[in-house]
Amino acid sequence: MVFLSLPPIGSVPLDVSSFFSAHGALVHEVAEHALAHALYSHIRGGYRGRVNRREARKVANRRRRWFVDNIIMHHKRLHDRNRELIINNAKERVLAKREKEKNKTLSNFAPKKDRNDETKWQDMVRLKERAATVRGRVDARKSRARSRWLSISEG
Repeated sequence: MVFLSLPPIGSVPLDVSSFFSAHGALVHEVAEHALAHALYSHIRGGYRGRVNRREARKVANRRRRWFVDNIIMHHKRLHDRNRELIINNAKERVLAKREKEKNKTLSNFAPKKDRNDETKWQDMVRLKERAATVRGRVDARKSRARSRWLSISEG
């Protein structure tokens, strides 16, 4: 039988500073391990650090909602901006038209040239001739379209 010879309990120093000085490398390793555990255990530590399916789906849906909301808001901003441009352009056109009408009413008071009653009949003849030429062009187009249609339907 083997007996271990241990020093008496009264002679073992129980002072912390003497323990640190006697086993510095061991204390350094333990402190380093404790610090690393404290820092990195919250990132991925065991089962509780993993994300289960429900939480992963929840996070993915939240990101998808944010993405869709950002797209919707972007299109809303574009829509509002386009609407604002349309309204501003319409206002400018209305103001320009009013200004034009205002200038036109001022020019209405200017003296007008008197037309001779003798030349009015000539204007009527010109209008009738012009209408006849337009009617002739329209009829020619109709007949060409009809002949094209008949050639396509027969072929």
